[in-house]
Amino acid sequence: MFIVSFIAAAAAMTPGVLGVEHVQPFSLEEPITYHWRHDAPSMTDGTILVVRVDSTVARPQQADGPTLFVGNTPAAVTHPGYLDGHLVVFVPGRPNLDLTPIFWAQSGLPEQTTAADGAAFASQHSASPQAASAAQPPLALRDERRLYGVIADLILRYAPSDTDFARGYQRSAGQ
Repeated sequence: MFIVSFIAAAAAMTPGVLGVEHVQPFSLEEPITYHWRHDAPSMTDGTILVVRVDSTVARPQQADGPTLFVGNTPAAVTHPGYLDGHLVVFVPGRPNLDLTPIFWAQSGLPEQTTAADGAAFASQHSASPQAASAAQPPLALRDERRLYGVIADLILRYAPSDTDFARGYQRSAGQ
């Protein structure tokens, strides 16, 4: 039975997205601008995700590479991640990952993606519920620097090949 469930879950994943290892809701006292979407909304609530990815899809490209989406929102990718097969990303809000697809799409630059573009991409994918066991309790953080301090710890844990990114974020956060 377990094998059948595992195969069904794997088949439901979109190509290049292999699973979600960590889900961390957060709130910020000081709002930040979410630059990874065309309208650059202000945000005070969000979710950090550690997404297990296919390294060949996640490998950064000079131009016209795929963008990781969580629902209709391009994810803020915080480091390359392809060497270890894990990306630490964040998105505004608290997506219900049982209903929200996580997928790669050829969208051009994420910051040029409109909400309508994101909705069109998301409508082509279905959610694969698999993140409930990865959920962590919400964090209350003061500002963006503290957010990146948490992200740094997750990079060190899940993507140690990107230690330089983590150390830079830690220095910025005063850790």
